Amino acid sequence: MGTLALDIETASPFEEPADGGDDTAYFEWLSVAVGYVADGRSDPETAVLFRRGGWVAEYTAALLDRLLDWTGVRPHALADLTDCLVHPVDVARAAADRHEETLWDDQVILPDWKAYELEGIDNETVWYDDYAFDDGYLAGLDVDHGSVKGAHLGRELGERYVDGVVAGIEDTRTFRELKRLLVD
Repeated sequence: MGTLALDIETASPFEEPADGGDDTAYFEWLSVAVGYVADGRSDPETAVLFRRGGWVAEYTAALLDRLLDWTGVRPHALADLTDCLVHPVDVARAAADRHEETLWDDQVILPDWKAYELEGIDNETVWYDDYAFDDGYLAGLDVDHGSVKGAHLGRELGERYVDGVVAGIEDTRTFRELKRLLVD
């Protein structure tokens, strides 16, 4: 039996949850990074599946359909995926539980970089400077200009991505760079 890993990225295009909470009512699916490895010796199959339209439910359903199609590369994928969605393991919370002694008093989860460091996982940081954005583009976002953080996806970048899809600007340099950043 192999291993299937999913990372669902979301954005909150309509309203931010109070106090930085994670109530799912505020979030819409933006993308799903998915990987499958049949055994510990082979290279994983991977993909990043993106929302292909605005924030209405039909585009969330279409993204879910594409995920189900992708996971069809393995036997019993739908049943296994359904079981995972009913009993998900949030890796961020699992890392916080495992390394509870490293949490600050008000911290609920560890930052990704800290969890990777503690687990000895080599994971490259994604830096804004590695992408060819116009200065004005980044200045218009409510993000710092160092490394990309998950919160940036939920508050700014995810919404910008979907706005670009809806506006039909996928062929612009800025949109292509934004998509490359989101994949990375």
